[in-house]
Amino acid sequence: MGTANLIWRWRTRGQQRRQRAPGQWRRHLPGSGELCRWLASLLRGGGGLQWGRQTRSGGRELLGNGDGTFQAAANYATGSDPISVGVGDFNGDGKPDLAVANYGGNNVTILLNTTPGSAKAATSTTLTSSLNPSILGQTVTFAATVTPSAGSGAPTGTVTFKDGAATIGSATLNGIGEATLSIATLAGGAHTITAIYGGDSNFKDSTSSALTQTVNPAATSTGVTSSLNPSTYGQSVTFTATVASTAGVPAGTVTFKDGAINLGSGMLNGSGLATFATTALSAGGHSITAEYAGTENFGASLSSAVPQSVGKAGTATTLTSSPNPSTPGQTVNFVAIVTGQYGGAATGTVTFKQGPVKVKRGKNKVLGTASLVNGSATLSLSTLRRGRHKVTAVYGGDANSNRSTSPAITQNVGRDDSDDALLRL
Repeated sequence: MGTANLIWRWRTRGQQRRQRAPGQWRRHLPGSGELCRWLASLLRGGGGLQWGRQTRSGGRELLGNGDGTFQAAANYATGSDPISVGVGDFNGDGKPDLAVANYGGNNVTILLNTTPGSAKAATSTTLTSSLNPSILGQTVTFAATVTPSAGSGAPTGTVTFKDGAATIGSATLNGIGEATLSIATLAGGAHTITAIYGGDSNFKDSTSSALTQTVNPAATSTGVTSSLNPSTYGQSVTFTATVASTAGVPAGTVTFKDGAINLGSGMLNGSGLATFATTALSAGGHSITAEYAGTENFGASLSSAVPQSVGKAGTATTLTSSPNPSTPGQTVNFVAIVTGQYGGAATGTVTFKQGPVKVKRGKNKVLGTASLVNGSATLSLSTLRRGRHKVTAVYGGDANSNRSTSPAITQNVGRDDSDDALLRL
């Protein structure tokens, strides 16, 4: 925008023409002579300066070129003895018009601005939000108000609403220069919203200051269920978490916990479900929860605890020996294998016994014990005497597995070469 430099010129009978710059002008009241008064108002756009000149029966208008020079004068008729000129938008089209006060006719002449290419009036655009901060899924209404900086009249046309560089919608200005956009699809987080007025034939375009719209995550609720309750140690149990929200289907991760211990995690599918399967629950009682971590769009939530009961598993013990038959003094390896009912790992010790399982006539004898390693326990003996030995393996059980006893095997310990030599003697 430039600066309007006003120069006033006047003439009285018998005097030469004078001129003064704006800084030198002092109010001059007309006397008996003719007053010539020049008026300038800045034209926006390419119009430069507009000048008006008054004579006794008309006015002359000179359009400025914007560089201190003027175009050819245009003559307009007024009433008798025009003495002053006022500028205003008298027809509400956003263009400056002239009002000429006629002293001789005691009336006013209105000169409407119909100049092609006349300057557009500047505008300013302001933007407000109906709900800030909002929650994901809530409807937010953005209101843009376009105000002309000078003159009268209401801007028309369209306002475009943007979130950063992305257009989120547009709306038409109403009769008082307002446009609104209601939207419920803003993602969670901070959004930089602007309103851009595109202008019309009378008013320039303008852009609002950025408005930061904060969208908070929507509330969620989480529940958890068990596929098998009660279960047995070693059995596979699947926990299913359901995360729900009124704002849509949440996404993200759910962590399954046994008290304060993390069991594992699962990703939510398109239905808001996440699952986790485990065979590692120990025998006893468990308090299972599902904890949804949340995202930018959906808030975190924790399920109520679900009690999970796990019983002890049965076991089966088998026994083998090698070599069999053996000779006196030869090392024999007894191997016991303990298998859980549902494949759960058994721990603890195995006792190897000679004789019947039940004590009878004092012949039940403990040969030794060995610890289970990966479900197997081995006892090595070289002290077995010649003869037939019934051997059993007794698993004592642990916190998760019940005890079990193997079927008896017969270990045959035969004669060696020295025995044959003694017999020949």
